Amino acid sequence: ASYLGRMKFPQPNPYSECGFVAYNFNHPMCKKFIDDMYGYYENGELFTLPEWHDCMVFDSIRIKYQNLKVDFKNLSAHIPNADHPFMQTELALYFDHLKGPERKIKGHS
Repeated sequence: ASYLGRMKFPQPNPYSECGFVAYNFNHPMCKKFIDDMYGYYENGELFTLPEWHDCMVFDSIRIKYQNLKVDFKNLSAHIPNADHPFMQTELALYFDHLKGPERKIKGHS
């Protein structure tokens, strides 16, 4: 999968920006990865995490898979300290990320 990693934001439990995640369904572990994510919600494992949301689930499972040597592409690896990396990556050529009410009112980032 490709994702937007963050190392320091938000505190106290930094997690990836999951406003954009791309899965490689040709990878032999992809279906199992998605099944494992679903399992966190189905069996309540979500509630064992520091925070109870999709980004925390994604990172928890991604780290387990990376420890098994499954490759992931961090699209924001070049900006590890960014709070909101979406618009600082090549994705900005194709998307606009209207993060927060001010940007939504303004209509662009």
